[in-house]
Amino acid sequence: MSVLHPFAKISFDNVVYLGAGIGEELSGVIDQLTAKRWFLVEGDSTKQKKLSQFVKRLANCDKFHLDEAIVSPSGETRTWYNYNLSEFSGLKKAKRLNDLFPGLQLRSQRSATTISLVALLEQMEIKSTQRNLLIINLPGQAMELLESLIRAEKKELFSQVVVSTTSNDAFEDGDTVELLDNFFQVNGYHTRNEPYEDPDFPVLHYSFDKYSAAEFSKLKKELQQALERASEAEIQRDDALKKISATKAEFEKVRKDHEEVVTHAFETKKQLERKISELNYENRSLNKTVEELNKAVANSQNQMMQKLDRLMVSQEQQTKRLETSLGMQQFWQTGEYPELGFGDSVGAGLKKFLVQKMSQENYDVIIQFGVSDCTLFIASVLDKLKSAGRQLTSLDIDRSLSFKSRKEIVTKDTDEYADHQDDASLPAEICVFEHNLNKLNDVKQKANQRQLSAFFSIKHAPLVDYSYHAEDYLHYDSDDAIQQLKQLLEGRKAKLLILVSGPNSAGDERHRFPAIPKVLNAFSKHELHFITDNYHEKGAKEVAVNWSRLFDERGLSLEKHIIADDKPSFAWLVNC
Repeated sequence: MSVLHPFAKISFDNVVYLGAGIGEELSGVIDQLTAKRWFLVEGDSTKQKKLSQFVKRLANCDKFHLDEAIVSPSGETRTWYNYNLSEFSGLKKAKRLNDLFPGLQLRSQRSATTISLVALLEQMEIKSTQRNLLIINLPGQAMELLESLIRAEKKELFSQVVVSTTSNDAFEDGDTVELLDNFFQVNGYHTRNEPYEDPDFPVLHYSFDKYSAAEFSKLKKELQQALERASEAEIQRDDALKKISATKAEFEKVRKDHEEVVTHAFETKKQLERKISELNYENRSLNKTVEELNKAVANSQNQMMQKLDRLMVSQEQQTKRLETSLGMQQFWQTGEYPELGFGDSVGAGLKKFLVQKMSQENYDVIIQFGVSDCTLFIASVLDKLKSAGRQLTSLDIDRSLSFKSRKEIVTKDTDEYADHQDDASLPAEICVFEHNLNKLNDVKQKANQRQLSAFFSIKHAPLVDYSYHAEDYLHYDSDDAIQQLKQLLEGRKAKLLILVSGPNSAGDERHRFPAIPKVLNAFSKHELHFITDNYHEKGAKEVAVNWSRLFDERGLSLEKHIIADDKPSFAWLVNC
């Protein structure tokens, strides 16, 4: 069944299609969109004949106008690159496109005369009072063309924009889906985040309401005010650091004064003892006085030491709380969190996303399928949040109930607790399923060394057969544990973070797929945040597409995020 075009219900006055090709992608668009006039623009002269033949076969072909023109932002002379795959010939030189098409070859290049987009639209007599749609099917070139419209104050010519782009830097100086999403948001466009049919060449659909420009200006002003408040917060932080330095200096002075008092007391004691020796203990009252003085000196010393000990402990606690608070403040301002202790191999983008979500969301349970570099990093973040005084969950869950329903209660304050990590109570905030005993024992050992065991429920879950819609997989033996967690959360509205890092059987990421149907079958009423890593791998992308299709089939409320990194990750926020 064909997917309905996002703009199918809108009647347009004009549709301008840049990169019309030979008409191979036009049929579906023309059938679903309604417009009085169509302007089909193609700069490759070798495609003009077939494009003209395609238009002549259309009903109402008089509505279609063909333009042979190479479009650029400024209309200057540019280099045209001719590839053996003609759909990639144009003004952009391939960069990482060969990763997707190893057989791609540059056949030739030449100087080409171009026309600016603004000049082309003036020839078409496009007016801002009309309802117009701009389609840019020129991957890598869309953002610079849209920027030229904004510079010329022509943004309001088009109420809707459709652009084709790439998921990575496939072309030199070309745009990507991440750059375009940011561009549209900054410039007042909005979207419904339609799913991509091709994750390598996603198509974005954005709308612009010219009547909301005033609201956009208001938001920009609020953003500037927020930046000013952040600057004030930075000044307050510097003042706090100065106060810490002053407190340390005061403590040093008290310690020095104490040493002088103790030294003076001992000197006085020695002087008295010498006098007593000289008098040969003839004066008993003097002996009594010396004894009382000794006791007084000892009591004074003990009291002074106790006060100093309390002052040092209090100072260390205050310094630790302030450092933790400043660390969190540094994260909100810079996106970096200092000295978490783990996760050096975790990408900066995924680190930032995890710390931001865990700082904001108060997850009730974190489930991870497969040990990864993130496992100990997440525990370290929880430890930092706890040190900063954050409540780690919003639900009153009985955390003394074990997975195996043991009658005895093993608490975190007993020596027995460390011996029962395989069947620990829920949640020790992170519930990890892992089939590889070497990995499982390694993460246990490191967690114990860093005193992070209290945040874990690590379960040995061998790989077992799992079937879904006549497809066979190998997945973790986790069904019983998931059902027990489902019972613990019965009658509540919980918030769960699910990280899918495995299994990777012989490098085959398809075996990750069962994680989502398992979680949805048990927790579909709750708010679910899914993250999968290694999104750059082909198998992981295929699994991600199947997951997105599964979410759509169930009609779940959904947000998607690509987490940019050297090895990107993908996130779905469900029931938010």
